[in-house]
Amino acid sequence: MDELEKLDEFEQLENMVASEDNQPITMQDLMEDSVMSLSDHEPVQSKILNKYFPSQIKRLQELNDRQEDDSHQEIQEISRLKISNQKLKKENEDKDRQHKRLKKEQEEFESYKKAEMDRIQQLHLENVKSLKRERQLERQEMELLRAQLREQAEGFKSKETRMQSTQERLRKKIQDLETKNRELQDEIKTLEKERARFVERHAAEKPILKKPPLREVRESTMLKTQEELKHADGKRERIYPDGTKLVRLVSTDGTVEYWYSEPKIRHLTYPNGEQLLEFSNGQVERRYQDGTQEILFVDKTEQITFPDGMVKRVQQGKRTITYPDGTVEVHDHGIRTKTYPDGLLKRVFEDGSQEVIWPDGRVRRKNANGVPVS
Repeated sequence: MDELEKLDEFEQLENMVASEDNQPITMQDLMEDSVMSLSDHEPVQSKILNKYFPSQIKRLQELNDRQEDDSHQEIQEISRLKISNQKLKKENEDKDRQHKRLKKEQEEFESYKKAEMDRIQQLHLENVKSLKRERQLERQEMELLRAQLREQAEGFKSKETRMQSTQERLRKKIQDLETKNRELQDEIKTLEKERARFVERHAAEKPILKKPPLREVRESTMLKTQEELKHADGKRERIYPDGTKLVRLVSTDGTVEYWYSEPKIRHLTYPNGEQLLEFSNGQVERRYQDGTQEILFVDKTEQITFPDGMVKRVQQGKRTITYPDGTVEVHDHGIRTKTYPDGLLKRVFEDGSQEVIWPDGRVRRKNANGVPVS
């Protein structure tokens, strides 16, 4: 205690002494008590207090013990709080370190994320540029391919045009050759007929030597004796020793016309291969390139011969069809009669009824509904 506290204590003690037993405290007692207090290291136990205040001393002692206990508990609590504070401080320091580490990691992550985003953005831009370049190259390649295709198509078209022109020229040449061949064949036939007539006409006057075939005749002296005239309009006229004339005229459209003075036949050959023969008696004959032949006789009878051998003949409303196998079909006044090569005859009447006659004479008849009748 400091000096002020001691003075206060002494004053309280004096008052207490005066109030309890009114015994005066001498200076001697105070000195002895002070000496004892200073000489001992024990808690202050003055003789004066022991002498005059034994109960108070005890109570003070108990109070002192309680204070010591409380102080000890406070010390323990303070120690515990210090330890707890140290733990908390350590935890706070750990948390601060963790927070700093997390903050650093976050900053590093943000930096890494930004770098990655920049890298991805750069890659995206590069990919876009690369894709644009590839598309541009593809467009250029496609344009190049289109141009090549156009060139090839034009080349093919040009080649095709040239081929068609060549084919047309060859076809025309073939047609011209075929026409000339037919003309020569017709001319040979005409000359053969004329030769036959010439031989028959002069057989009674003088003996005629056997002459070679017409193909040899054309190279023989007979051809040397004939006369050929060429007119300005392109007409060619041949005059044979017997006076027979053969006139040939080629029109601008390619039609070739022959005229035979004897037996007065007009023969036309068209560019498509068709032929027309007109006889002096009025008979007209048409020959088509597929082999079909049509004849119109003087009596107005019409006859058509097909390439397969079938012949149709119409005469005064009666139509007759002869098939290649020999079957003959006749249409006359609404009755159709068909005769087979084995002799079987089938007849269909205008009302639809039918009649069949076998070669052995058997007859079967049916009405229009197909029901047999006797």
